[in-house]
Amino acid sequence: MVPIHLDALYLKRDTLVAEAMADFTRLPYFDGQRDVNPDIANISEDIVIQPFQDKNFNLKAGLHLHWALPDALTKTISIRIVEKQTFKKAFGDSDGDGIWAKLKDQKWIKEIDSSKASVMPRGQRVGYPQDNLGSFEDRREAEAIEAILSQPLGSAFPSVPNRWLVERSGGGLSDKKWVIESDYLHPYRVKGVKDPGSVNILYSAELFSGGNAEQIGKLADSLKNSTPLSRWIKGQFLQQTKDLLNSTSGTPSTDLQVALMWELNKIMRGASIYDKDKTSFSGKLSRETQNLLDAHPQGEDLVRLNRLLLEVAYPECKGIGHQPFRYLGRKMSFDDWKKQQAESYKECLDPLTAVGYGEPTFAAFYPNCHSVFGFYDEEIKAPLSSGLKYTVVGWYDGGDRDYFKTFLKHVQNVYQGDSSQLNNTDLLKAIKEEFKWTAQVPNGQEFPEEMLCYARISFAPAANTENSDLDSTTNKIAIAVGNTSTEALSAYLAEKLDPDYKSTIEDQLECLHLFAGLEHRKLDIGPKFEEARHEKGFNAVNAGILWTIRYETKSDRKADAAESQAREQVTLPEDIADALNTLNLKQQEYDRALQEIESWQERIFADWYKYMLCAYPPDDSRDDYPDIDEVKHYIKVKAIDPFNQKLTATGELKLLVDPTSQNLVMRRENGKVVTATASPPNSLASQLAAAINNIMDKLHNYNQQLKNSIIADRTLDNTSDNSDILQGSPKEESKGPLGKCLSFDGKDDYIQLSGLSDVKAVSMWVNIPSQQERGDRYLLDAPSLSNGQVAANIRDIDNQASKVGDGWHVMYVDGEEVGKRVGDLPTWQDIPMRLTDAPCS
Repeated sequence: MVPIHLDALYLKRDTLVAEAMADFTRLPYFDGQRDVNPDIANISEDIVIQPFQDKNFNLKAGLHLHWALPDALTKTISIRIVEKQTFKKAFGDSDGDGIWAKLKDQKWIKEIDSSKASVMPRGQRVGYPQDNLGSFEDRREAEAIEAILSQPLGSAFPSVPNRWLVERSGGGLSDKKWVIESDYLHPYRVKGVKDPGSVNILYSAELFSGGNAEQIGKLADSLKNSTPLSRWIKGQFLQQTKDLLNSTSGTPSTDLQVALMWELNKIMRGASIYDKDKTSFSGKLSRETQNLLDAHPQGEDLVRLNRLLLEVAYPECKGIGHQPFRYLGRKMSFDDWKKQQAESYKECLDPLTAVGYGEPTFAAFYPNCHSVFGFYDEEIKAPLSSGLKYTVVGWYDGGDRDYFKTFLKHVQNVYQGDSSQLNNTDLLKAIKEEFKWTAQVPNGQEFPEEMLCYARISFAPAANTENSDLDSTTNKIAIAVGNTSTEALSAYLAEKLDPDYKSTIEDQLECLHLFAGLEHRKLDIGPKFEEARHEKGFNAVNAGILWTIRYETKSDRKADAAESQAREQVTLPEDIADALNTLNLKQQEYDRALQEIESWQERIFADWYKYMLCAYPPDDSRDDYPDIDEVKHYIKVKAIDPFNQKLTATGELKLLVDPTSQNLVMRRENGKVVTATASPPNSLASQLAAAINNIMDKLHNYNQQLKNSIIADRTLDNTSDNSDILQGSPKEESKGPLGKCLSFDGKDDYIQLSGLSDVKAVSMWVNIPSQQERGDRYLLDAPSLSNGQVAANIRDIDNQASKVGDGWHVMYVDGEEVGKRVGDLPTWQDIPMRLTDAPCS
């Protein structure tokens, strides 16, 4: 049981107060018979409230309740979970289900319930999708999967309770109970009622909203025809809808209109209907529809495609309205609510969160959410009776939406060890960290799995309740002005704390916001503070990309400060340095072009805004605005055409990363580019791609030269001229690129080098036997490189420690590190079997 805050407001008469942050009923749209709001431009300033001119919301006389959601549900999700529907939208229903199953099998995810799962830590993931990267499509799918699993935290809000029981008792009134269905979406047409008294929210303008009974009747007649598409569509209907459709002729009833709109909108939210009956669309698609179809759209674009396809198959659909908003939330008596639990055509907003349609103050501001997180009791009349009491209880209709339950299951999923060993103390600690809640649940006691919200308010009216009036307040509004919000807040608080020391207090308060950047300063604190304050008045601008070349390091190597500094000091060969300079010049040119494109986009938006004002001029000043066709032509010639030319000249760059890396996320984060592609040809992007590929080729060739070179003052072989430094019993074979190839029996043969105190590395070409037994002898012994210590050339089988000089580093075969660090030189047994019988070249 989670306590929540509950506020009550009693009004003895209707009162105008500040309205909701936005009124979407002002949007222009076609309702199926006429244009609604034809004089309102489809721009934000006509939808959002105007400051100091917003007292247009009429709160009716009576008692208004508004409850606050738990703080833990008003912040973004901090656990990494993923929904199955996300994969279905990205890959289609069938492929999405298949990918979901594979990810579960490989322990990339672990189900919380049938619709969502915990994303497991990377260390626990194996195999798929990295085990099948043979084609570009495979790599693209793998990247898409990893992108879904790695979506940044803080991008989504948790679901909140969507059912609220309000109980009234005492105060000389009859006891009564109501249920608030917070996520209930009213039908587009509520039997002729335009406004059901609920808040309105922005909703898909692509869906059908009805409003034209004649066209809906024609659609119903068309669906009765026995075409493949009509049969498939009717096959998706509920039996109740089929019965209504078959029993109706002529003008459709209100019930049939609501049912058809509900059914068709459900179909439009599903997969593309194109494949259900391609013959219904063959040769009939407009260019817009065909382009949308070819793009394989998802989300709202897929809804639009399905709508356009339905309008092709059933032209009468063009006469059905598309209302861009819906009414949210409803109040019902408890008895009526129990009777309507099995409503057939019920729609709900999923998910319902604290921000509603995306407004940060949605749940906190009563006019925004009065029918969602609020309650109005019109039966309360003056005077308020002592002892009047309201109890509010909130819960989730459907346990899979309960964020508390989801969190507990996630903790069990990602627990390192046997989840059955998790006790109540561990769970309470996790809950305290996530929700900031404390509770007492002893170990061994059954732990709660779901959440209930609870509040109660009791009234003991004061003697002057009768004279209370919202407009009689004498509080003055205080306004503070500053270059930034923190400056304004500091100025306001300084004035409140002590006006005599306002400047000093303001600086001190401002320092609290800048402390992170100043705490390490020892000198010039004052000037640095002024500089930091000045800097906060500006926005950072992306400076573009700068390409650099560095040594590649392996993630499992121990940190070495000296080695790291040496690696940073790269001296590039002249041809690579020139190629890097050319690449950065091309990158700067491409970055400037992208900035110009962004400026063009801003200009086109401003031009569109002006066009909308001209398309919807005020009734009393229509002649003051230019003709919209002239404005449209001007925008096309002066803005859109040059913008498209700039897009073509700039092109699009795509960087392909190494598909063989073991970890897709690390691969992307490390940015190991394999090749670059661009389109169209001759664009800036294609020139940049060519520069990237050029330097990649040069780096590859240079690295190969490093791998194949012998850092020594002479080439060694087993001829008599080198007998002073080369000893042992390998047999000579065919000639290699830099000398002779040596063959060992893998058991007794070895090489001993001497007189190499100035040599830092040795490279050899050898044949390694695969069939013969491998002995314990080392491949190479070079006492002169061991700084006075004799390197053991035979592993001591009597458990005596081998001595390896600290002059040794690591061992490489074909440029790949196969040996371990100093003190554990590899023997024949450690040489990878994949290199056996390798050609001597």
